[in-house]
Amino acid sequence: MQRPVTGKNATDPASSGARLCFSLLIACALVMLTARLLGPSTLHRFDQPRTVSYTADVILNGRWFLPRDMLGGPATKPPLVNWLATPVVALGFWTEWAVKWPMIAGTLATTAFCVCMAHRLFRQLPELKAQAKSAAAVAGIACLVNSPNVTMIYHCRPDPVLVAFLTGGWILGTMIVSGKEAPSRFAVCGFWIAVGLAALTKGPAAIVPIVYLPLAARLIGGRWSLINRSRWWWGLPLALAMFCAWAVPVAIIYPKTFFRLLVGQELIAQALGLGAQFGATNIESAGPLVALKLIWENPMWFVERFAPWSVLTVGALWTIGPRHWFRHRLAPAIHSRRLFLRNVSRSFSHPSLACG
Repeated sequence: MQRPVTGKNATDPASSGARLCFSLLIACALVMLTARLLGPSTLHRFDQPRTVSYTADVILNGRWFLPRDMLGGPATKPPLVNWLATPVVALGFWTEWAVKWPMIAGTLATTAFCVCMAHRLFRQLPELKAQAKSAAAVAGIACLVNSPNVTMIYHCRPDPVLVAFLTGGWILGTMIVSGKEAPSRFAVCGFWIAVGLAALTKGPAAIVPIVYLPLAARLIGGRWSLINRSRWWWGLPLALAMFCAWAVPVAIIYPKTFFRLLVGQELIAQALGLGAQFGATNIESAGPLVALKLIWENPMWFVERFAPWSVLTVGALWTIGPRHWFRHRLAPAIHSRRLFLRNVSRSFSHPSLACG
């Protein structure tokens, strides 16, 4: 009589399924990268040439704090993306992928963050613990394979890098306020560093994790006092210090550009719809009420751009029902993702947070 196969030779359906799902995730990433690398170049579209020009100006002219584009115009956002691309290009790789590698890394990092967070959540459910790895891989596929990522993974703009830092902030912020025990110093320090790096990527968009943290403390953790777990009294100054390491030198060296362009036109004018008052003809001048249209545009943008996954997300939330969102076992994922996506979509659709 043949003995049953045990130990390493046993076939575990859950492990086999997880390997298959992760293989599909890796295959999706390879197909996307290969298609974009070998496909026609889109470097001339939109304002990608400006981003490339900033990197070239840093290398050729040493303007690290406020690089200029090919027409001599100053940058309208912090230059972290250009700093990241500079070492690779300076080594002699004057190619398209060299200036775009931070966007590739940012997109892949965001996918990896989502996989880790999904695995952490699903393994807490007894009925899904065995399939947690497979479910996490599927979540990674949903995060990676959508219309915005197909474009942004090889689009020379700081958005993919910003999303990576904001996603890291979302995950660490959720861990800080929803954990049964006090968060580790690594999680707390990582959250505030992510905020600082987001500020160095696209300026005021870094406010999203800061706003998210108290909301998550109340809606997920159940009490406002959980925000103290973030050690905000030293974490917030740390994030501000990271941003000021760039902003203060720019304000000292280029005071007119900093206050008139970066603060006046790119922040105040766009946030309040005061383009004419600040001499910016390309900015709306309808006043603060112009921001109200974003209330409807944000959810429509999410549903349209992230289909079909967005439709499934809306269907799942509808099935669970608003009354059960707070009592559902995946409540941290439901509320954190809902709040965070709402704020992230605002960071891209609202000009004042996009900063150029």
